[in-house]
Amino acid sequence: MKNDTVKTILLAAAGYGLALSVLVYLGIGAHAAVGALTGTVVSVLNFAALAFIAARILQNASPRGAAGMAVLMMVKLGFVAALCYLLIVRHGVDAIGFAIGCGGIILSVITVPLLLAERTELGEER
Repeated sequence: MKNDTVKTILLAAAGYGLALSVLVYLGIGAHAAVGALTGTVVSVLNFAALAFIAARILQNASPRGAAGMAVLMMVKLGFVAALCYLLIVRHGVDAIGFAIGCGGIILSVITVPLLLAERTELGEER
């Protein structure tokens, strides 16, 4: 993915997350809305780290450098899992709201490439 596309996805995810948080506030309540905002922040930061590490893996020509980045990717996965556990179990963040907030990144990953794709007429080739 291009760097501009990643930035657009991150901005769209923040916007979707904010909109989802407002909907959760109106539908469920304030505690769940805080959970949705927290889920949005965690998912956006996770996607940003994923994009950064994946770009470094693809740029590295040496297998040793790519292997180091792959290990870093696994460390990031463990860190995000531990962070989610701490937020939900130890600090009482609403799990339903958190999951809904994480949905913002999914919506942006689906919609942004569709919106940025070049439109071609039926039967027309590039």
